[in-house]
Amino acid sequence: RPAWSIASDTPRLPSPPHCASITAPDLTGLGVDGLTVANVQDVSDVLQGQAQGGTGCLFSLTTEGAGSAGLTILAHPDGGAYFDATVARLTGAQPVPGLGDDARSGSDSPGSTTVITRRGPLVVEVRIGRPDVLDPNLLIAVAGLALEREDQP
Repeated sequence: RPAWSIASDTPRLPSPPHCASITAPDLTGLGVDGLTVANVQDVSDVLQGQAQGGTGCLFSLTTEGAGSAGLTILAHPDGGAYFDATVARLTGAQPVPGLGDDARSGSDSPGSTTVITRRGPLVVEVRIGRPDVLDPNLLIAVAGLALEREDQP
Protein backbone atom coordinates (compact mmCIF):
# COMPACT_ATOMS: atom_id res chain seq x y z
CA ARG A 1 0.00 0.00 0.00
CA PRO A 2 1.44 3.45 -0.90
CA ALA A 3 2.42 5.76 1.98
CA TRP A 4 -0.40 8.18 1.09
CA SER A 5 -3.11 5.52 1.08
CA ILE A 6 -6.01 6.35 3.36
CA ALA A 7 -7.74 2.95 3.40
CA SER A 8 -7.38 0.87 6.53
CA ASP A 9 -8.59 -2.33 8.14
CA THR A 10 -7.88 -0.92 11.60
CA PRO A 11 -10.76 -1.37 14.06
CA ARG A 12 -12.79 1.81 14.50
CA LEU A 13 -12.58 3.84 17.69
CA PRO A 14 -15.78 5.48 18.85
CA SER A 15 -15.70 8.90 17.26
CA PRO A 16 -17.79 12.01 17.61
CA PRO A 17 -20.40 12.64 14.92
CA HIS A 18 -18.68 15.71 13.44
CA CYS A 19 -15.02 15.24 12.62
CA ALA A 20 -14.69 16.85 9.23
CA SER A 21 -15.51 13.38 7.89
CA ILE A 22 -12.15 11.95 8.99
CA THR A 23 -12.02 8.83 11.14
CA ALA A 24 -9.32 7.22 13.25
CA PRO A 25 -8.89 4.44 10.61
CA ASP A 26 -8.26 7.10 7.96
CA LEU A 27 -5.32 8.32 10.01
CA THR A 28 -3.90 4.95 11.02
CA GLY A 29 -4.13 3.91 7.36
CA LEU A 30 -1.73 6.65 6.23
CA GLY A 31 1.21 4.24 6.22
CA VAL A 32 3.07 5.78 9.17
CA ASP A 33 4.79 2.98 11.10
CA GLY A 34 3.45 2.66 14.63
CA LEU A 35 0.85 5.45 14.31
CA THR A 36 -2.09 5.02 16.65
CA VAL A 37 -5.04 7.20 17.56
CA ALA A 38 -5.30 7.20 21.34
CA ASN A 39 -8.38 9.43 21.59
CA VAL A 40 -10.80 11.46 19.48
CA GLN A 41 -12.50 14.49 21.01
CA ASP A 42 -15.22 16.62 19.45
CA VAL A 43 -14.11 20.26 19.88
CA SER A 44 -16.98 21.82 17.92
CA ASP A 45 -18.50 23.42 21.02
CA VAL A 46 -15.29 25.28 21.94
CA LEU A 47 -14.63 26.87 18.54
CA GLN A 48 -14.35 30.62 18.90
CA GLY A 49 -14.37 33.71 16.71
CA GLN A 50 -14.71 33.10 12.99
CA ALA A 51 -14.46 29.33 13.54
CA GLN A 52 -17.87 29.27 15.28
CA GLY A 53 -20.46 27.47 13.22
CA GLY A 54 -17.94 24.87 12.10
CA THR A 55 -17.21 21.39 13.38
CA GLY A 56 -13.95 20.01 14.65
CA CYS A 57 -12.12 17.14 16.25
CA LEU A 58 -8.89 16.73 18.12
CA PHE A 59 -7.16 13.42 17.41
CA SER A 60 -4.52 12.40 19.97
CA LEU A 61 -1.85 10.61 17.92
CA THR A 62 1.14 8.58 19.05
CA THR A 63 3.94 7.03 17.05
CA GLU A 64 6.82 4.76 17.93
CA GLY A 65 9.91 6.89 18.37
CA ALA A 66 8.32 10.28 17.57
CA GLY A 67 6.08 10.57 20.61
CA SER A 68 2.64 12.11 20.57
CA ALA A 69 0.87 15.07 19.01
CA GLY A 70 -2.56 16.58 18.71
CA LEU A 71 -4.08 16.71 15.22
CA THR A 72 -6.97 19.14 14.87
CA ILE A 73 -9.32 18.95 11.90
CA LEU A 74 -11.93 21.66 11.40
CA ALA A 75 -14.62 22.05 8.74
CA HIS A 76 -16.75 25.14 8.22
CA PRO A 77 -19.60 25.24 5.70
CA ASP A 78 -19.34 29.03 5.35
CA GLY A 79 -15.75 29.69 6.36
CA GLY A 80 -14.46 32.36 3.97
CA ALA A 81 -13.65 34.83 6.76
CA TYR A 82 -12.05 32.04 8.80
CA PHE A 83 -9.89 31.02 5.82
CA ASP A 84 -8.69 34.59 5.28
CA ALA A 85 -7.90 35.11 8.99
CA THR A 86 -6.03 31.80 9.24
CA VAL A 87 -3.95 32.44 6.13
CA ALA A 88 -3.09 35.92 7.43
CA ARG A 89 -1.62 34.48 10.66
CA LEU A 90 0.37 31.66 9.01
CA THR A 91 4.13 32.09 8.90
CA GLY A 92 5.67 31.03 5.61
CA ALA A 93 2.29 30.30 4.01
CA GLN A 94 2.81 28.55 0.70
CA PRO A 95 0.13 27.76 -1.90
CA VAL A 96 -0.87 24.11 -2.26
CA PRO A 97 -1.72 23.69 -5.96
CA GLY A 98 -4.60 21.41 -6.89
CA LEU A 99 -6.26 21.34 -3.47
CA GLY A 100 -9.70 22.97 -3.62
CA ASP A 101 -10.18 26.49 -4.97
CA ASP A 102 -7.37 27.80 -2.75
CA ALA A 103 -5.12 26.12 -0.21
CA ARG A 104 -2.13 27.13 1.91
CA SER A 105 0.37 25.38 4.14
CA GLY A 106 2.38 27.11 6.85
CA SER A 107 2.87 27.45 10.58
CA ASP A 108 0.93 29.43 13.18
CA SER A 109 3.27 28.61 16.06
CA PRO A 110 6.81 27.22 16.32
CA GLY A 111 6.83 23.52 15.45
CA SER A 112 3.28 23.38 14.13
CA THR A 113 2.09 22.74 10.59
CA THR A 114 -1.28 23.89 9.22
CA VAL A 115 -2.94 23.09 5.91
CA ILE A 116 -6.10 25.06 5.13
CA THR A 117 -8.17 24.77 1.98
CA ARG A 118 -11.48 25.95 0.63
CA ARG A 119 -13.89 25.04 -2.11
CA GLY A 120 -16.53 27.70 -2.53
CA PRO A 121 -17.66 28.63 1.00
CA LEU A 122 -16.52 25.28 2.50
CA VAL A 123 -13.26 25.46 4.48
CA VAL A 124 -11.21 22.59 5.93
CA GLU A 125 -8.21 23.09 8.20
CA VAL A 126 -5.78 20.39 9.37
CA ARG A 127 -3.23 21.34 12.05
CA ILE A 128 -0.64 19.32 13.95
CA GLY A 129 1.53 20.57 16.79
CA ARG A 130 4.57 18.45 15.87
CA PRO A 131 5.54 17.96 12.23
CA ASP A 132 7.72 14.94 13.03
CA VAL A 133 4.60 12.85 13.75
CA LEU A 134 2.88 13.37 10.37
CA ASP A 135 4.68 14.64 7.28
CA PRO A 136 3.21 17.85 5.77
CA ASN A 137 2.34 15.93 2.59
CA LEU A 138 0.19 13.58 4.66
CA LEU A 139 -1.58 16.60 6.17
CA ILE A 140 -2.33 17.75 2.62
CA ALA A 141 -3.75 14.30 1.83
CA VAL A 142 -5.94 14.37 4.96
CA ALA A 143 -7.17 17.90 4.11
CA GLY A 144 -8.01 16.77 0.57
CA LEU A 145 -9.94 13.74 1.81
CA ALA A 146 -11.87 15.84 4.32
CA LEU A 147 -12.67 18.44 1.66
CA GLU A 148 -13.97 15.77 -0.72
CA ARG A 149 -16.11 14.10 1.93
CA GLU A 150 -17.48 17.38 3.32
CA ASP A 151 -18.32 18.62 -0.16
CA GLN A 152 -20.65 15.68 -0.89
CA PRO A 153 -24.39 16.49 -1.04
